[in-house]
Amino acid sequence: MDDVSRWTRRLVCKGLDIDDEAYNRVFEENSKSAVKVRSPPEGESNEGSGDSLPEEPLHVDNNGGVTVDQDERALNLATGSSSGDLAAPEVVMMAPRPVTQKITRKVLQRVSESRVLCNVSLNVLPPDTQVLDRPCVFFIKSGDGSVMIQAQTDGSDDVATNIEVGCSTGDLLTNLEGVICHVFIPILDPKLIGEAGYDNEVTNTHQALKVIDAVRNEFRGNLLKFASQISNAMQQIQGDVHLTIPNVLIDKPDACLDDYELINTIEQALEEWYKVVAMVVDQEARKAPKRKGPLAEIEFWRERNATLSTIFEQINMPNVQKMLALLELVEASMLSTFRYHFSELSKLYIEAKDNVKFLTTLERHFKNIASGSFSTIADTLPSMMNAIRMVWIISRHYNTDERMVPLMERIASEIADKVAVEVNIHTILRKSPEAALHAIEEAKMVLELWHATYMKVRERIEASGTDHRWEFDRKRLFDQTNYMAKICENLQEVATVLDQFHKFLGPELKSVTGDSQGIDDVMARVEGLISPFENVPFRIFDRGYKTSWESVMVQFREKVSEIEAMTRKFIDTSFQKLRSAEGAFDLLQNFQNIQSRDSINKQMMEKYKDILMQYSKELEKLSEQFDLYKADPPIYKNHPPVGGAISWARALYHRAKKPIMRFRAMNDLLKSPHGEDVKDKYLVFARAVDAYIKGLHHEWKTRVPSLTNEYLKQPILGPALLETTKIENGTPVMKLPPPPYFPNFAPELSMIIREAKYMDRLGFDIPEEALNVTLQEDKYHQIVHDIKMMLKQYDALLESLSAVEMHLLRSQVKDLDDVLRVGFYPLNWNSQRIVSFVESCLKALNQFGNIVSQVHKSSKMIDEVVVAIERTMLIKISDYEDGVVTEVGEFYELMERNRTTRIDELVQHYRSIGPLLIKVEEVVAGVNTGTSPKLATYYMYWERRIFNAITKMIIGSMTTFQALLNVHQKDIAKASDQKLKRPPLCKIKATMNGKDIVVTPSLSDMYKYLSKCVKHIVESAKSFVRWMHGTCRETEPQQINEDDEPVLFTFYSDISQNPY
Repeated sequence: MDDVSRWTRRLVCKGLDIDDEAYNRVFEENSKSAVKVRSPPEGESNEGSGDSLPEEPLHVDNNGGVTVDQDERALNLATGSSSGDLAAPEVVMMAPRPVTQKITRKVLQRVSESRVLCNVSLNVLPPDTQVLDRPCVFFIKSGDGSVMIQAQTDGSDDVATNIEVGCSTGDLLTNLEGVICHVFIPILDPKLIGEAGYDNEVTNTHQALKVIDAVRNEFRGNLLKFASQISNAMQQIQGDVHLTIPNVLIDKPDACLDDYELINTIEQALEEWYKVVAMVVDQEARKAPKRKGPLAEIEFWRERNATLSTIFEQINMPNVQKMLALLELVEASMLSTFRYHFSELSKLYIEAKDNVKFLTTLERHFKNIASGSFSTIADTLPSMMNAIRMVWIISRHYNTDERMVPLMERIASEIADKVAVEVNIHTILRKSPEAALHAIEEAKMVLELWHATYMKVRERIEASGTDHRWEFDRKRLFDQTNYMAKICENLQEVATVLDQFHKFLGPELKSVTGDSQGIDDVMARVEGLISPFENVPFRIFDRGYKTSWESVMVQFREKVSEIEAMTRKFIDTSFQKLRSAEGAFDLLQNFQNIQSRDSINKQMMEKYKDILMQYSKELEKLSEQFDLYKADPPIYKNHPPVGGAISWARALYHRAKKPIMRFRAMNDLLKSPHGEDVKDKYLVFARAVDAYIKGLHHEWKTRVPSLTNEYLKQPILGPALLETTKIENGTPVMKLPPPPYFPNFAPELSMIIREAKYMDRLGFDIPEEALNVTLQEDKYHQIVHDIKMMLKQYDALLESLSAVEMHLLRSQVKDLDDVLRVGFYPLNWNSQRIVSFVESCLKALNQFGNIVSQVHKSSKMIDEVVVAIERTMLIKISDYEDGVVTEVGEFYELMERNRTTRIDELVQHYRSIGPLLIKVEEVVAGVNTGTSPKLATYYMYWERRIFNAITKMIIGSMTTFQALLNVHQKDIAKASDQKLKRPPLCKIKATMNGKDIVVTPSLSDMYKYLSKCVKHIVESAKSFVRWMHGTCRETEPQQINEDDEPVLFTFYSDISQNPY
C-alpha cells in the first residue's frame, strides 16, 4: 500500500468511524471479484466517495461451513497511477447485483460475528436508498498533476496536494444547504473580503476588478437563489402530515374486485385519509401569517405549500391512485366525501404553489425593505412596484384586491415601522444637526416615494388599456405613511432651525465678537428647543395625537421667534465692540452662504459700517506700534537683524493691507465719506512703512561689501598667533597659542550669509561680495565641519597623553604643530589650499596617532608588570594549613621556598620591561640601543615606578609575616576575636630537667630563624638589578678590588634605607 492509499484509509476510517481492518477487508475481497475497466464519462468531475452501511451478520453453520453474503454495491475504486492521480483512473471494480458465494471452512465451534460494509464509487453515489442516508467521505481532485502527500512537522495529520476532502452525515440536502450558506456565500460577501471601494482614477486594473466584482455579485445572487430553492425542497420533503398507506400491491384494479379483504383494508385507509385531508384543509383555512411585514406573507405560503405538498403527492402516488380506482369500481360510499375534501385540498395546494412561485420573485425586494437602509429602500421601491405589477398581471390568485391590498398594506406597515424606529423623537434631535437632518430627510423621502411610486405604476397600468386596474383602498395603504411624511416634514423644520442656529452661533462668531458667554447663553436657549420634543408623552406618528403634535409645533415656533429677537440684540451689541475688522468682514461674507434665519441675515448685512470703524481703530494701533518699535524692532525667531526688521515692518503692512483689499472688492464700501477717510489713513501708514524698509536695505547694502572682504581675510584657525620677545629682521616672532584651537569662521560672516538669503527671499538686491559668499555657503560649512573634526582628533590625541608621554613625544608634537601652523598663517578663507591643508593635517594626525598607539601599547604591558610586582605577597597566610604544626626549621624552609619561587617569577617579568622600552625607543628615537638620551626621563619614570612597586611588595610581605606571627597583638592571650587567634605554627618541646625546664629549640634558635626570615624578605630586592643611568639596560657587576666579590647595583641599597 503506497502513501496515497494509506492517507486515504486514514481519512475514510476517521470520517466513517470504522477500523482499519474493515477498510482493508473491502479491498482484499473486492480484489478477488470480477473487475471491469472503464473511464469516467466525459463531463463528469474527478470525484470519489465512500460510505458505510449497517453491520450485516456472517453466518456459520453447524457443519463448519461459513456463508458470506457479500454485497458489493457499486464498488468503483479508481486506483490511478502510483502517484495517486485520480484524473486518469485505470481500474474500477463494480458489482451491481448482490452476489452470494459458498465458502466452506473447517471450524471447531460455532462463531457469530458482524461485518461492516463499505461502498466506494467514482463520480456518483450508488442509487440505493440504504446508501444515500449513510455517512459519506468524498474526495475531489482540484488540480492537474500527481497527488503528493506532504508530511507535517508540527505533529498534525499529513495533507495531500490537489485534493479536497469532505464528509457528509447522510442528509444530503441539509449538508448541501449548510455548505452553500456557511461556506461559499460568506466567501463572496464584499464585507468579509475587505472591499473598500475604488479610487476616482479609473485604470485598466480597476476596470478589470470591477468586472470581477460584477461576476462575483451575479454568482452570489445565483447561490442565494439556489439556497432558497433547497430550503423549499426540504420543507416539502419534511412535511408534518403523512398518510398511512396500506402495504398492498395492485397491478390491475379490475382483477381485485372480488378481493373483499383488500377492499375493506383500502376503505378503512380511505376513512382515515379523508379525515386527515379534512383536518388539514380546515387548519390551513384558519391559518394566517404570524408576523407583520411582507416577508411573513411569503413564509405563510411556503409553510402551506410544504404542508399540503406532502399529502398531495402521497395521494397522487400511482399505487394510491390504483386504490382509489378500485374503490370507484366498487362504488365505495366514502369516496365522494374524500373526493370533495381532496378537491378542496387541491385548490389550496395549487394556490399555495402558485403564490410561492410568484412571491419568491418579490422576496429580494421585501428583504431590502425589512433590513436595508433608507437609500436602499428608495432604490428598491420602483423595481419592487414593477415586480408587483407583473405578479398582478400574471398570477392567477394575486390579481384581486383581497390578495393584493393586504400584501401592499404589509409593505406600507413595514416602511412605517422602519421610519418609526430610525426617526426616534427621543434621540434623533440629540444627534448632530447635519446627521439628524439627513436621517429625517431620507425617511420623508421614502414615505413620499412609496405613494409616488404606487401612483406611477397605477398610471402605467391604466395607460396600458387593460381593464384589470389598481383600484385599491388608498386609505389603508397611504393614510399612515402620508401622515408620517407630514410629521417628518415638521421634524425637518425643527432640524433645519437647529442646524441654522448651530452654524450661525459657531466658533467663527465667537472669534469675531469675543463674547463667548453671550453666545453660550443663546445656544443654551437653542438646546432648550429639543426638550419638549424629547419629553412628548405620546407617539408622534399616531394620528390620534395629531392635535397634541400641532400644539407642540406652535410652541416651538414661538420659542424660535424669541431666540431670533435675542440673537439680533446680541449682534447689535457685539458689533459695536468688534475685535477684528477682517474677521468680522469674513463672517459677514460667510453668512451670505449660510442658510441662517432670514431676519438674522438681513441684520448682519447692515454691519459693514461698524466694520470700517473697527478697521480704523486697528490701523491706528498698527501705526502706533510701528512708531514705537521701528528703532529696535522685535525680531522673529531665527531671523537675522536687518531681514527680521524688514519682515516685521512688512507684517504690519500686510496686516493693514489685507482688510483694505477685501473692502475694495465690496462695491461702494470705500466710496462713502467714512470709507474715504479710512483709505487716506491707510495710505499714510503704507508710505511710512515703505520708506522704513528701503532705508534698512540701503544701509545694509552699503556696509556689507567691506565687512565681507575683511572677514574672508582672517586666518582659518584661531585663536590668533602670540608675539614673542624675539625679533628677527625687525619683525616680532610669532608662536602658536596653547590649544584648544577652533575654526576661525567669523559669526558676522554667517550673519551676512543669512541676511543675504532673507534679502533675496524678500526680493531685494544683494551686493556681489555677499552673493559670492552666500553661493559658497555649503563649501564653507563643509570646510568648517572638516576642520572641527580634524581638531577634535588633535585634541583627543593630546588628552590621551600623560605628562611623561607628552615630554617623551615633544618632538613629534612639535612636528604636528608645525603642520597646523599654516592654518594660522598664511591661509585665510579666500585661499584655495584649505582642502589640501586639512588633508595634510589628517595625514600628520594619523602618523602621530600610530606612534601614540604603539607607546600606549608598550606602556600598558610595562604597567601590568609593575602592578604584578606591587601586588605580589612573598608570604601568604594561605601557605600554612590550619592545625598543621611543624618544626621551626621546616617552617623556615617552606617560607623560603615559596619566597624564592615568587621572586624568580617576578624577576623574569621584570627583565621583560627592557625590551618593551627598547621598542618605544625605536618608535620615538629611531634607535634600539636602550640608551637614547631622548628617553632618559621616560626611563627614570619607569624606574621610579618599579622602585615603588618593590617597596610596596616588601612592606606588604612584612605586614603579612607579622600577621602570621600575631605580632600585631600585644597580648595574644587577651584577644577576644577568634579570627585574631591564629593556631601555632611551630612546635616547641619543653622538658623538666630537675627543677629546670628545658625548651627545644631554644629561644635563641627561634630568634635566629625568624630574623633570617625578615632579612630574606628585605633582601628580595637584591634580585632586581638597577638600570644604568639614563638607560634601560641592567648594570654589570662592578669589580672594585681584586680580592672582593663584584658589586651588583640593585634596589636593595635604596629600599633598605626606608625607615618604614
